[in-house]
Amino acid sequence: MRIRLILALLLLPACIYAQERFPVRGRIVDEKGEAVEYVHVGIPRLGIGTVSTVDGLFEIEVPADTLEFHHVSYQTGYYPVSAPDNDLVIVLKESELPPAVFIGGDTKEKYLLRPGTRFVGAQGGFNARDGIDKGKEVGSIEGEPKEFINILHRPIYVDVAFSDGRQDFDIQPEESILLEPGSYFISFSLVDCDMDAVRRFQETPESERNPTDMELYTNIYFKSSYYRESSLAGLEYIPVNTGISVKGLEYQ
Repeated sequence: MRIRLILALLLLPACIYAQERFPVRGRIVDEKGEAVEYVHVGIPRLGIGTVSTVDGLFEIEVPADTLEFHHVSYQTGYYPVSAPDNDLVIVLKESELPPAVFIGGDTKEKYLLRPGTRFVGAQGGFNARDGIDKGKEVGSIEGEPKEFINILHRPIYVDVAFSDGRQDFDIQPEESILLEPGSYFISFSLVDCDMDAVRRFQETPESERNPTDMELYTNIYFKSSYYRESSLAGLEYIPVNTGISVKGLEYQ
């Protein structure tokens, strides 16, 4: 199974009210007309959302409201929905990068985030059998931030291959990130999967299926974290986490 993980960011929950919904389909491009991959599309305050494809294509049903388009590398886009639309084109503007900062001096390795104590025998994860978990997000937090502000400027994608055993990933951002003391939310989200593999799984008779196929499992640890059921849904508190650890260099 090929699934992609992206360090993700940060919206607020709200209630969903019964309203007429309109189908909206379209494509997301940059100012050069090139597709923007894996954009979170939806209405955050209603908890409605989806993730666009690697080609920038999306399809969603929403009430009359303002549709939002979120991506790490681009400014948030907006589109007011008042009727069905089958050929929408959204153009996103790139976010401006801050000037580079160079710091001299000695450094030592430091953990920004530790996973806690492992819950032996417990596992959790994503189900990609129906493609329904795209946009699901889990993450750990240090401290109690009042709001979320994204600090990445380029997304981080990780391909996870089929495996019957454990896989470890050492993930490094392409950019150097200078962090001030404070609280940070570190998370990952399922944004894509091999739909041919999903179709093959669905076409396999249920009696012949391996129950763990098309699922991604992680170990569970005793430390609080947050969970988002789908793209742009509200974050929910959970008392365990998936074992994310983050470390870098501390300047002396």
